[in-house]
Amino acid sequence: MKKTEQIKSLVITGGPCGGKTTLIGILRGIYSDLAVFVPEAATLLLSGGWPSPTDDCPRWKETFQAAVIAVQLNLEEAYRRIAKQQGKCLMVCDRGLMDSEAYLRNACRKNNIDSQQALARYDRVIHLESLATAWPSEYEKKVASNPCRYENLRQARVLEIATRRAWAKHSHHRIVLHGTDILDVVTKTMVELMKS
Repeated sequence: MKKTEQIKSLVITGGPCGGKTTLIGILRGIYSDLAVFVPEAATLLLSGGWPSPTDDCPRWKETFQAAVIAVQLNLEEAYRRIAKQQGKCLMVCDRGLMDSEAYLRNACRKNNIDSQQALARYDRVIHLESLATAWPSEYEKKVASNPCRYENLRQARVLEIATRRAWAKHSHHRIVLHGTDILDVVTKTMVELMKS
């Protein structure tokens, strides 16, 4: 990847426990001089004290996804400015606007965002397959490593499919199937990135 005047945007997405955090850490090591890295809005909110979902709060999803979308938009704007100031050419997003669609049907419309415009914000989308669908027996072992994770195996499988569907209309949406380990996922992702 070469530096250019235009800042490209890459989304790393996928169902729960697909290796997004690990992959982004590796990309940060490889592309630190070329890229800025936008953190996941949902994790920032949950780790910052946003209450976890409960049965006694039926509007939790709507309220939470509205907050995620607002934070996502503001984070992307801030990191794009930082990239320009630092002369970087790539913005790597840990999830993007369309991820809210996987968690709440019509989340964009409910928050006055056109889904086609939301898709057009990003140049490439790399979807990492969730362990919940690739290696179900490993999913429950890994889920304990993220204190913000609240999806059981069935919910994680549903989110994997919903996330694929949310990004399916993006012209550069690529799915990286989960291999036997994270190094396999990283290798497959790097092959996809080299195609651009």
